[in-house]
Amino acid sequence: MSTLLVSKLRNQNIKAYPVLVLTRGNGRIDPDFPSLNFNHLITVAIDGNDTTWMDPTCSSCAYGEIHSGDEDIDVLVVTEDGGVLRRTPASKPEDNQTLRKTVLKISADQTVQISGQYKWFGNYGRYMRNHLTDKTKNEKEEYLISYINGDETLFSLESFSFENFDDISKPFIMQIEALGKKKVDKIGKKWYVNPYLFFREKNITKIKTTDREYAINFGYPDRFVDSIAIHIDSTIQIDSVQIIKPDTIKTSFNFFTTEVKQIDNIYYCNVTKETGKYQIAPSQFEEYELYYKRFKKITSKYIKLYTQ
Repeated sequence: MSTLLVSKLRNQNIKAYPVLVLTRGNGRIDPDFPSLNFNHLITVAIDGNDTTWMDPTCSSCAYGEIHSGDEDIDVLVVTEDGGVLRRTPASKPEDNQTLRKTVLKISADQTVQISGQYKWFGNYGRYMRNHLTDKTKNEKEEYLISYINGDETLFSLESFSFENFDDISKPFIMQIEALGKKKVDKIGKKWYVNPYLFFREKNITKIKTTDREYAINFGYPDRFVDSIAIHIDSTIQIDSVQIIKPDTIKTSFNFFTTEVKQIDNIYYCNVTKETGKYQIAPSQFEEYELYYKRFKKITSKYIKLYTQ
């Protein structure tokens, strides 16, 4: 398909070349050692000062986008004068954002209702589209339940809908409604509410670093922005509240910050988690372990409601 795309572009008097790629995770090109170790072919077009990379085999890639495994790697551009080593463009965390707005309504009987709107951009939008394409309604429900719950069974899905599923030039949007399968934890007159819906330990995959001698691949830079509003039923007489204090973690490769605010009987939790690198080297594993130790400590905290 790349060969056909190159031919069509050249017919429009646009310089275009096939590009030999060894996708990330399968190794890398060594500029000092000739090799034919490639597994993919994409296209680069040059029009004046503009350079556009394209992957005609990626059905979920918009114009000018390439698959995440082909980003920020050395590739071989096949020109009339021979092969030329180039580096494909890297994406930034803001290119691959996930924006999640969630409302949790806690009733007097400790049951929980959830409604949410989730927007996926860039590589994450492509991932979600690809993952849900060709699935039956039941299969989509099963996947979305796991997306909300992680490895736990906290919620059952009541309804869901999609926007821009087939329009790859726009963010992929999902609306959901769900019901809690477990009640809010309560000991005596004290209620415990964990606002970190998507950042519980069972939702996060931590890679083991013990005896690991090669880099950890994050896939691509990304950013998750969560806004969770927790509504407490007005019939619940609250005497006092212990709010989670703001906290921030910064490392050489990622960033995490959280803040909880109270306005009347509504508690707003805002979280940003950003990864700025494609991978980290073994020399950064100690920093990685310290980050996850603090991350686990922060996201295991609860808003504590003392009722009358």
